[in-house]
Amino acid sequence: MGSKAGKQSWAVHKFGGTSVADADCFRRVAGLLHAHDNPRIAVVVSAMGGMTNALLELITQAERSSDAISGGIDAIRQGYG
Repeated sequence: MGSKAGKQSWAVHKFGGTSVADADCFRRVAGLLHAHDNPRIAVVVSAMGGMTNALLELITQAERSSDAISGGIDAIRQGYG
């Protein structure tokens, strides 16, 4: 195995919720990442603001009827697509 001497550690950043809620938020996050001086950056993006609640609501609707989820899916497409 090769030596790890001289290798820079990874910087891992996780963003989700309101930090990635819209395009302006994504631009802000991108600015933070571009300003980082470490060339080894990993980024984890979780659900956008409101998405987790929307998905949980879809599950609740699906438990009642699979026909009931089309409105929720359309709302997600319009709001996040």
